[in-house]
Amino acid sequence: MSNSNDFHLHLHEGVSAEAARVAVEAYYAAQAARNGTTASPRVEVEADEPEDDMSAEDLAALATRAYEESWGNMKPLMEYLADNPDRLVSYTEASEALGFPSKLSMPGLLGAFGRRANHRYGGAWPFEKAIWADDDSNFLMSEAAAEAIRRARK
Repeated sequence: MSNSNDFHLHLHEGVSAEAARVAVEAYYAAQAARNGTTASPRVEVEADEPEDDMSAEDLAALATRAYEESWGNMKPLMEYLADNPDRLVSYTEASEALGFPSKLSMPGLLGAFGRRANHRYGGAWPFEKAIWADDDSNFLMSEAAAEAIRRARK
């Protein structure tokens, strides 16, 4: 990077404009905290939303189904994200909170869930994944999905 004010934020294809806005605002808030200031700009992101973007009701139904069909470490991950809705949760934070023994645990878990999502849910996930910010990949679960998972808990 040529300028100390430059930064690179990598968002994977399919990330919603809202997730991109949250990621950029989180970056600016972290920079402001590092610099001892409180100013962080409101960010507006323009992006083409996918035509098949799910309604809140469809997302809630997907989240409930995915949660109920989950086992092993996936269910606790979904619960952790549901307890932290509308907030970027880093892979590192989630891995530590769930007591994963290795940095490879999260990618393995996500790979297994991804295969299930492709076969059972048409490739849809109940949360955004792989939002790159602050040198880590992050998750973002909407309040609609989080509420559905909280209701589905037994």
